[in-house]
Amino acid sequence: FADSKQNHGYRFAQYRGVAKMQQYTWLSCAAQNMKKMAILLTRDSHFLQYSSLFIIFKCKIQRIFQNWRNTLDFLSLLSTV
Repeated sequence: FADSKQNHGYRFAQYRGVAKMQQYTWLSCAAQNMKKMAILLTRDSHFLQYSSLFIIFKCKIQRIFQNWRNTLDFLSLLSTV
């Protein structure tokens, strides 16, 4: 948590609303996990052990982006103009 607070802007909320902050947090945590996996892949010779984890994280991140994109598309329809 200290690394996230120091390096990824968790001292203050960057978005309004719990849902938007939760999506931002999930994305940041996924990025940290991918960074950790990339470091492990370069150090270890057990590529197959970590490659399946990478595929799982990639699918989860794609779903998060898709949900986030759908939410933003819906919010753009709610114009007050």
